[in-house]
Amino acid sequence: MSNALVALSETVHPDHLYILETELKTISNTFEWCKEGITSEMDTLHNLSYDEYMLGWETFLEHDTMVFIPDIEMLKEDYPSDYQILK
Repeated sequence: MSNALVALSETVHPDHLYILETELKTISNTFEWCKEGITSEMDTLHNLSYDEYMLGWETFLEHDTMVFIPDIEMLKEDYPSDYQILK
């Protein structure tokens, strides 16, 4: 999985790439790639409440769709809680 994230990072050039897994009503970051100089969230994104953090993303997740956010600042006003988590 780590090699896949590296390959994907070379195509889309993100600051972060996350693989999140759900278990019952929680989500956890199980794989992550970070651009050099970007702080990892691997230790902090674990056992988060699915209802609190993911309900807005269900449309994408139900269809196994990748969520690509080209500029995190686009979320700041309309989705402040998502902005804080993803920044």
